[in-house]
Amino acid sequence: MSNASRAWWKPSLPAVGVMAMLIPLAFWVAAPSRAAERMDQDLLNEIRDSLAWDFESIKSVELKTHQEIVWESPPPNLAYNIVDEHYIDDMNLHKFYGTEYKDGDKIYQRTEKYQNGPKSAYVSFDDKNPDIQTSIIIKRDFGGEDKSDKVERPKPILYWYVGRTPLHQAIDKAEYGGKSKVGDREAHAFIFKDVKWPRTQDHVFYIDAASRIPIKVAAYRTAEDRAAGKPIWAWSALEVEEIQGRRVPVLSEMVTYDSPGGSIETTLTCEVQSMKFDQEFPASTFWPEEQPGVSVLDALADRLYHTPEANPARASQSSETVGVCGDARARHGRRGVLGLGGLGAGGPARRRRGPLAAAQAGLSRTSVWRSRSSSWRSEFHARQKDDERRKPRHRSRAVAGVYLD
Repeated sequence: MSNASRAWWKPSLPAVGVMAMLIPLAFWVAAPSRAAERMDQDLLNEIRDSLAWDFESIKSVELKTHQEIVWESPPPNLAYNIVDEHYIDDMNLHKFYGTEYKDGDKIYQRTEKYQNGPKSAYVSFDDKNPDIQTSIIIKRDFGGEDKSDKVERPKPILYWYVGRTPLHQAIDKAEYGGKSKVGDREAHAFIFKDVKWPRTQDHVFYIDAASRIPIKVAAYRTAEDRAAGKPIWAWSALEVEEIQGRRVPVLSEMVTYDSPGGSIETTLTCEVQSMKFDQEFPASTFWPEEQPGVSVLDALADRLYHTPEANPARASQSSETVGVCGDARARHGRRGVLGLGGLGAGGPARRRRGPLAAAQAGLSRTSVWRSRSSSWRSEFHARQKDDERRKPRHRSRAVAGVYLD
């Protein structure tokens, strides 16, 4: 190349200045989404402060809901299509959560969950007579909160949280997804990645631009499913009302899919029948009253015991013949001692040594309780795992849909 040609390629000082201005402009044009995804900080502060007031100003909440489930392909062992829930929370580690699964007016299954500070209780009831307790499990975590970061709350207040973190505290860590339409409402989308529910998911919360409350939440298994708009479930508010100065979705709908973006599996409609804030409740609200003749597994004290029967003579006879919890099988006709998958079933061959027989063998009552508790606890957990493996796949998915798992 000649000297003249080289001189043509040599940039002059003005040309260098122009290029220095154009290069960052080219990068800005090529990547406008990064700037577009940033939310105005003042607007973010307003949304966070509104969510914080709604949450932190609550001294207590009592909620009753009625849910109706439509199964697109009803499983052959379908047992219920209605779920009624009653929830009380003093917002200070004291909770009550009662649930009834129904087929029409008939109660198929009833459970109650309690939390009283550092301990909780799970109460099961007889399938044929839902007023009769069959078992109580005392443990540390409330409901299923020992299995994942999903909090045990009914819809719609389940969506006051992202995992176990209140929404207003989690929102600063979200990725802003931009403005969106939910029905005819303007909303702001916030993306929360890798939420630790029973199955790790990405959750997208749509916060109403006017009312500053969640009006839609959608869950995705992967970032690719999220980008393609293929949720595994989606909850949406249908009607919002103001209750004691707080905006509440009083009617909502949750849809589950048989695969990401696939066919609809269930449609659940949730109606808030009553909701009250800032009441006071007696301490007895947050712990079960044990009925006579109930099996109690106290995981905190590492023991399994049987509450006294209403008839003391019968209780004494039961402890001598079939051990601590054997009478529960005869009285309730259950498959198992705790009514959970056949624990302790098997007749005389599986009878355990009663307190009198232990005393005759020269063993202390404490050591008998301890050894019995340890072995029965192991069997209890093994039976629970076996029951989970035996569940039909379609039923597991359907139940998971109801619980948004």
